[in-house]
Amino acid sequence: MIVDARSLQENKIIETDVCIVGAGTAGLTLTHELIEQDFRICLLESGGLKPDQETQALAMGENIGHPYFSLDTARIRCLGGTSTRSDIAIAIIILVRGCDPLTRSILKKEIGYRIVAGRSQNRI
Repeated sequence: MIVDARSLQENKIIETDVCIVGAGTAGLTLTHELIEQDFRICLLESGGLKPDQETQALAMGENIGHPYFSLDTARIRCLGGTSTRSDIAIAIIILVRGCDPLTRSILKKEIGYRIVAGRSQNRI
């Protein structure tokens, strides 16, 4: 199930056994590995299903120390994280236990993944 936290009432408590922060490649992989376990998992992502400028602005910052890319372009805040950049070829496998029809249609429409029996298939 996908829930936009902006739609929750203020100070809403979400009960979970495991909270994974970040729905980039690592967060999605960890969720994929744990989803069949007998505990509740909450996967948090600061961005939405696709990148947007307002959320991406949260990544602005000054890099000190070793030379590195601009922080607001090196990390993408959305489902899939930096792997969604068009110049990075990384396959994302999303496993959603009990993937309901609404979640399936949102993922298909917004990010182009076909979900069959809880597993994502080829990009469409």
